[in-house]
Amino acid sequence: MIKRLNCTGKRYYIFMVLTIAVATFYVALMCNKTMPFAEGWYTYYAQLINEKGLLPYKDFEYLFSPLYIYFIAFVTRFFGYDILTLRCVGILMFAIIALGVYLFITEIVGRKKAWIAAITSVTAVMYLQSEAVQIFYDYIRLMDIFAVFTVLFLIRAVKAMQHSENQGVKVNLFLCGLFNSLFINVKQNVGLIFWAYTIVLIIYLGVYFQQSIKAIVKNLMQFLLPIVAVTGAIYLLLAVTGGLKGYLSMTGGGAISAKGGMIAILFNWVPNNWNLFQNAMPEASVVLLVVVALMVALAIAEYKSKVARHDANGAWSKIADIHGGVPTGNRIAIGYGCSPQRHGSGNFGLEVSNTVFLF
Repeated sequence: MIKRLNCTGKRYYIFMVLTIAVATFYVALMCNKTMPFAEGWYTYYAQLINEKGLLPYKDFEYLFSPLYIYFIAFVTRFFGYDILTLRCVGILMFAIIALGVYLFITEIVGRKKAWIAAITSVTAVMYLQSEAVQIFYDYIRLMDIFAVFTVLFLIRAVKAMQHSENQGVKVNLFLCGLFNSLFINVKQNVGLIFWAYTIVLIIYLGVYFQQSIKAIVKNLMQFLLPIVAVTGAIYLLLAVTGGLKGYLSMTGGGAISAKGGMIAILFNWVPNNWNLFQNAMPEASVVLLVVVALMVALAIAEYKSKVARHDANGAWSKIADIHGGVPTGNRIAIGYGCSPQRHGSGNFGLEVSNTVFLF
C-alpha cells in the first residue's frame, strides 16, 4: 500500500514537472512570433511612474485597479524596458498558470489521474494563445494567475468542509480570499464577480452541510478578512498619495462609462446573444431533460435507500426488545449481518445462553 502511494506521488510530481516544462517550452517558442500594437502601453505607464514620478489616478488616467501597473513598474525598474525581457516575464507567468491549473484539476480528478490534469493544463496554456491581441505579460495573465489560485484554494476549502476539517477550511478560505483580493486589485469587475459568487457558494455550502449560522459567519470572515486587509492597505496608500478620489472615479464611473454604462454591462449580453440562444435551444433542451431525469432518478434511489434503512432500524428495535425470560447468569447478544450485494438486506441473529437463532 505504501509502495503504491509512493508510486502515485511520484507520478503526480512527474506530471507536474512535465506540465510546467511543456507549457514553458511552448510559450518560449511562441512569445517572439507576434508584435501587437498594444504591447507598449503598460511599459509607457511604468516609465511615467519610474522616471517622471507621476502617479496613476492623480497625474494620468487608468481605468483598472493599480496592482498590475505597479507590478510592471517594479519589473522595469530592475530589468529595464526591453520588450524581449518583459516577454521572459510572460513565459514565467504562463508557467505559473500551468502549475495552478494542474493543481486544481488534480484536486478534482485525484492524483492517480494526474495525467488528465497534465493534458488539461497544457491545453489551457495553448488556448490562452488564441486571443486576437496576445501580450504574454499582459494584465490579463496576472489576472489569470490570481483567478486560478482563487479557484484552487476554494476547491480545497470545499473538500475540507466535506470532511469536517475545520483547520483546513480556515486556511484555504483565507488563501482563497487573499488571491481573490489580489485578483480584484488587478481588474476590479471580474475580481468582484468571483468575490460575489464565492460568498454565495460559502453560504450555500454552509446550509448544505448543515452548519450553524455561527460557523457560516466564521467561514465568511475567513474569506473576507484578507480582502479587507489588502484592499484597505491599497486604499490607504492611494489616500496618502492623493489618488484615492481619482481611483474611485476612474475604476467606478470612468470604467463603467467606457463600457457603455451599467445597464449595458449588466444586460446587453441578452440581445447581443439572442440568436445564439435560439440556435442552441434544441440541444440545450435535450441536455436539460437528461439532467432533470438523472436528478429525479437519483432522488428516487436516495428515498428508497432511506426507507430500507428505516425498516432495518425498526426491525432492530423490535429484536432488541426481546430480552425477558433469560435466566440469571445467562447472556443475550443481538447482531445484524448485512449483505454487501443488497443494501439493507441481511439476517438478524439472537444469541441466548450460547445458542444462536437466525431469522
